Amino acid sequence: MNKNILILFSLITLSLISCNNKSKNDDPVILVTENDNEINTAINKARLAFGQFEKAFIENQETNAYSYFSIKEGFPTKDGGVEHMWVSELTYDGTNFTGVLVNDPQYDTEVQYGDTVTVDKDRISDWTYFENSSNLTYGGYTVRVFVDRMSDNEKAAFLQQSGYEFAPLSE
Repeated sequence: MNKNILILFSLITLSLISCNNKSKNDDPVILVTENDNEINTAINKARLAFGQFEKAFIENQETNAYSYFSIKEGFPTKDGGVEHMWVSELTYDGTNFTGVLVNDPQYDTEVQYGDTVTVDKDRISDWTYFENSSNLTYGGYTVRVFVDRMSDNEKAAFLQQSGYEFAPLSE
């Protein structure tokens, strides 16, 4: 494998999570180079804004205003790369998020689909949750980059299938 092509992202997983689908999926995988400036900027913004996710998750314990909380984490591959996959069904102990890996790794990693993992905050590459009253999608920094790269027809089909309506990003 070309070591310049290290980062994998799955897009459609979030729409499957939003439908509470717990089976393995055949989501498309998108390869990007480790020097993709748009993706790296999106990852940095997601990390900087992670406090918004954490705050909403904690508040949600009493308000139930949100649903489908997910975190994308970069998991090391055995060949020295990174595969970014979604973790859902989250719990939070006040320090760490723990959840279930909802992607089937494409490369040799230490984790597999369905594994329970503790999220490493230093390896978070994205996050998302939905507001129940408006169905707005919060976060999704890397997802937005991929949606912006789609043709108009692909974008329309993706947004219709996923039901996404992105909330403004926290900068």
